[in-house]
Amino acid sequence: QNPYKMMCAVLSFARKHSHPLRRSSLLYWSDESASRIDFAKEKYGGPFSSEEVEDVKTFFRMLLIILAMGVYFFLQVPGNFSLLLFAQHLNQDSIANCTSHVCSIHNHFIVALFVVNGLTILFACVYEFLINPLFGMHFPNLLKSFGIGLLLMIASVLYTLVVDTVGHTMHKTDNITCMFTLRDDCGTTPVGMDVAILVVPMFFNVLSFMLVFNSGLQFIVAQAPHAMKGMLIGLFYFTNGPYTFLGTLLVLPFSYPFKAHRSTYPSCGFGYYLTNSVLAILGLAVYSLAARTYKYRRRGQC
Repeated sequence: QNPYKMMCAVLSFARKHSHPLRRSSLLYWSDESASRIDFAKEKYGGPFSSEEVEDVKTFFRMLLIILAMGVYFFLQVPGNFSLLLFAQHLNQDSIANCTSHVCSIHNHFIVALFVVNGLTILFACVYEFLINPLFGMHFPNLLKSFGIGLLLMIASVLYTLVVDTVGHTMHKTDNITCMFTLRDDCGTTPVGMDVAILVVPMFFNVLSFMLVFNSGLQFIVAQAPHAMKGMLIGLFYFTNGPYTFLGTLLVLPFSYPFKAHRSTYPSCGFGYYLTNSVLAILGLAVYSLAARTYKYRRRGQC
């Protein structure tokens, strides 16, 4: 059955009927009070089976969770895509063969994606063939695993915020160029710190990526109604676009030409990572609330 038509039909019936059409006297002994959408079930006089109505209710509960999960994609911009840009800001000499083509946000996005995805494949093999067989029974549930992955991504952003703050405090000067100011000759004034310290957030990013996609997709496959699995998996990947776009838009207020070519103290990177950290913590709170209130669906439970 087409899941879109079924959802529209169930919601349309619930909109038109605020009371059950037929209710057995035995149902008054039920411990649970029926919601308006429940009136579409056959036992309340509706035209739909209990399984079909529960499928629709499960879809909307999962929709809230998936939208709350989108905060991870929002944090990919400061946590992953701009990390190599920040590395150049710390120490330009460590970026080999710096040319006008390399010094662009587009190329930094691509390089960061290749690095993170490559390391993720390595960690995924270790997880599937070593960690999961030995310690799988001790892992938390899927929603908690996703929350741990989200915490790791937030830790990566906070770590970068601390590094930026310490770097500009140690080299307090107005001659350090804003990290988002890219010139054709790559002639930016770096902070002068060793980029090796960025191994820590990159490690956090890889673990976060693996936990988020592993637990997120497992959660959808385990909880989604059979006819809606493909739709919900597609929705999970679809949220990547809008949230990443919003994360990219957040760069604009802190970048050239909105900021002066020479940055002031504290740096534009400090404001950028601080703003992302605050929004990330708020997003984590929303996700925690959605995960806490989520009611797990068990097959045959109507």
